[in-house]
Amino acid sequence: MKYALVTGASGGIGKAIAIKIATDHVLVNYLKNQTGANKVVDRIKESGGSAEAIEFYVADKKGVDTSLDNWRKENNDPHRGSS
Repeated sequence: MKYALVTGASGGIGKAIAIKIATDHVLVNYLKNQTGANKVVDRIKESGGSAEAIEFYVADKKGVDTSLDNWRKENNDPHRGSS
């Protein structure tokens, strides 16, 4: 599965990027603004794209790795462990 991770995608520039690249599956990252992230996901889906929100703090490498590894396991992604 091809996917893109857009950090800070619950608003501002990240939101615009997530919506613009929504040709594959977009992981819309947020830290605190789940409502904003869900709105971006909804907008991408309304435009025919595929997306989901994923929460983690980008400055915490271990947390990022854990979140992405868990997502990969849940989605049978062959790139597990290569974040």
